[in-house]
Parts: sequence; C-alpha cells; structure tokens
Amino acid sequence: MTWRLLTFCAFLSTALLLVIVIMWIGSYSVALMPVGRIPGTHTWIRLTHQHGTLTTAWLPDRPPARPAFTDFPDAPADILGFSFRRATIGGIASAPYWLFALAFAIAPALWYWTARRKFRRAAAGLCPRCGYDLRATPTRCPECGAMPAEM
Repeated sequence: MTWRLLTFCAFLSTALLLVIVIMWIGSYSVALMPVGRIPGTHTWIRLTHQHGTLTTAWLPDRPPARPAFTDFPDAPADILGFSFRRATIGGIASAPYWLFALAFAIAPALWYWTARRKFRRAAAGLCPRCGYDLRATPTRCPECGAMPAEM
C-alpha cells in the first residue's frame, strides 16, 4: 500500500514538476498578467510570471473597474527571488520557480531512491524489505518474516 501511494505521489509530482519547468522557461519570454476578482469578495488579483519568478498582487476593496497596479512602491532587494511588500491598500508577493521545482522534485527522488535500493537488494540476494541475507533461507526472511511473493 505504501509503495503504491509513493508511486502515485511520485508520478503526480513529476507531472506537476514538468508543468512548473515549462512555466519557468516561459517566464523568460512572455509575461502573463491575468487580472480577476476573487469570487464573493471585492479583492482584485493579478498573477504574473517573468524572469523566473511567480508574482501575485492583491488590491482589496476596489471598485468594479479594472484596477491599476501602479500604487505599490518599488521592490526592495529580493533575497533569492523571494519578496513580499505590503501597502496600505494591498500587497505583492513573489517566489522563484526553483522553489516550486524543488518541492515537486522531492517525491520522485524519494521514489527513485527507494526503488533503486529495493531492486539492488533483490539482485544481491538480500531481503528487499529489511536487507537480510537470504542465501540460506530463500523461502522466508528470518529477520522480518517476509516471503518472496510479498517482496
């Protein structure tokens, strides 16, 4: 059960990682700026991605007309691509794409490491579950009790 769950998470995370990498590469050529209102509120949001960072800006309590996002002060020095600025009427937050790529790469790396260890142990005649030498007892692992059909 845990192996299937890890495999599912790894493949889902790999798909999301590919989407993030494509968006990361695209952020150096096209800046997307969708503007919209959060349903049920008076808060306007703008989402942009350019130069390797994903940025969102929000302006609460604006009139229904399309808001201007020019009332924010210039950005302070970013630290590793992160920035957060709060103004009296809203704010801007940005995070680099490498953070999202790193987060989505953890599950596939864990899956690869676990699968590699499992298959190496099986090829060396060891129990894939605990690593005990199975040459003397190939039908059942005396350490963890696993049978070859379970492994």
